[in-house]
Amino acid sequence: DYSLHAIAFQQEQLAAFRRDGGKLWFLVHDLLPAQRPEWFSRPTQLRFAKWLRLIATYGDGFFCNSAQTEADLKASLKTRFGLEGEHRTAVLPMASDISESALEAGSPGDGTSIPAELGGQRYVLMVGTLEPRKGHQLALEAFEKLWAQGQSTCLVLVGRRGWQTEELERRIADHPLLGSRLLRYDDVSDEQLIHFYRQCDGILVAALAEGYGLPVVEALNYGKPVLARDLPVFHQHEQFGVRFFPKDADASVLARTLEDWLAAVRAGEILVDPPRVSWRGTVSVLLQALG
Repeated sequence: DYSLHAIAFQQEQLAAFRRDGGKLWFLVHDLLPAQRPEWFSRPTQLRFAKWLRLIATYGDGFFCNSAQTEADLKASLKTRFGLEGEHRTAVLPMASDISESALEAGSPGDGTSIPAELGGQRYVLMVGTLEPRKGHQLALEAFEKLWAQGQSTCLVLVGRRGWQTEELERRIADHPLLGSRLLRYDDVSDEQLIHFYRQCDGILVAALAEGYGLPVVEALNYGKPVLARDLPVFHQHEQFGVRFFPKDADASVLARTLEDWLAAVRAGEILVDPPRVSWRGTVSVLLQALG
């Protein structure tokens, strides 16, 4: 899996494993630190570049979480290392049912309900680490326009603090509607996250780029509609209940799209058909590729 440090520390062991006849496959989630380095810290850029060089050196095959990531990886191997066709690749279908995993206890609450301050309120959920590419700033600005027009729907942010978000963090902390229309939770258990999904009106995914976008399929798995930025990687989910806002939308455009989408959601006009992918199915594809 994606492990910047371990592979560098254990490269001698990996090399010995290959010399003894072993085959090494690595899981690749995205190429974003190489494609858009301005979204990441300098140490992350450097570690990712080293990781990419090492897996290109020692890898026999690569599992990718989407066809988009697979295409990006092949292009990167060719342009950066002159490698074309030397490695096997396979798209590994990602399941999304959190309840299939070993659920961990955690905060907030006891994992059996949503927090008290959300009781009875309708809300749109965003799930993911706060970082520049996730689009939280745009989402907040769009909701501020809706709230100014009298819209009462809450925006709920679930995700830990990432990087390069100091200004956004201050804006959230000082927001006059924090705790009422705007709610932020940075430490939730799997059980708690399931309840957030189940109780929301829908999910907003405003990311500027993704290798896959797990919250999209997690939301669909719980029967919730998704409004996502119009990125090619999300088009595979359109048939399941995903709607889009323009890729280059500003806050006003997103606010109007949100208003129309919420009206359609509450009128029952968006049908959600969860993708039929289980983690057992994921493992089957993995074993077939290795075989």
